[in-house]
Amino acid sequence: MLNFTGILTEVLKKVAKRNQEREDVATADPRVFEQMEKEVVDYGKSETSTRSRADMYRGVAERMRKVQEQNEADPNVETAHSSVFDDFLEEIKGIDPTVESQTREMPTIPLPDSSPQPTSAFMSAMTNSKGGSLSIRKEPQMGAASHDIRIPDSTLLKVIDYSENKINLDGKVGRFALVEYEGVRGWILEHYLNFN
Repeated sequence: MLNFTGILTEVLKKVAKRNQEREDVATADPRVFEQMEKEVVDYGKSETSTRSRADMYRGVAERMRKVQEQNEADPNVETAHSSVFDDFLEEIKGIDPTVESQTREMPTIPLPDSSPQPTSAFMSAMTNSKGGSLSIRKEPQMGAASHDIRIPDSTLLKVIDYSENKINLDGKVGRFALVEYEGVRGWILEHYLNFN
C-alpha cells in the first residue's frame, strides 16, 4: 500500500525547507506548515479504497487552498507568501500524472516463477530520484504495470539482479534492476541507483 500521508509529509518538509532558504520572501509562520500537515494527515486518515490515488492528491490540493484562505483571513498569523502553497501544489502536480497512470484498472501480475532468487551476494544501492519517488514495475519493461507502492528518494535498497534487456533513456543506456522494497520485488531503472 502506498504511504499516501508519508509522501505528502515529505513534500511538505521539502517545501518548508525551500521557503526558509529563499531570500526574496519572508519565511512562513510555522503554524502555517503545522496546519498544512494537519490537513494532510486528516485527509490521509479519510482515504478509502474506492478513491483513486489521483483523486486523493486533488483532494489534498483543495485542502491546501483552504488553509491558504484561512491563513489570509487570520489576523493572528502572518500571511504566508503564496509561493508556499504554490510550491506545494506544483510538487503535487508533478506527482499526480504518475499516480494517475498507475491507478488505472490494471490486473495484478505476479512476478514470474523464473524471477531470480536471492543469492548471498546481494548488492545495496541508494535511490536517486532527485526528490521524487520511483514506481516498481512488475516486469523489466517501460510499459509494464507497476506495484501499488512507491520508493522514496534516498532509500537504501537490496539489488537482486539485472535485466538482460537495455533501454536508452535521455541518451543513457541502462538495464532494469530487480530490487526489493518493504517485501515487494520489482524492477526499476539502474539510472536511479547510486552504488557506494
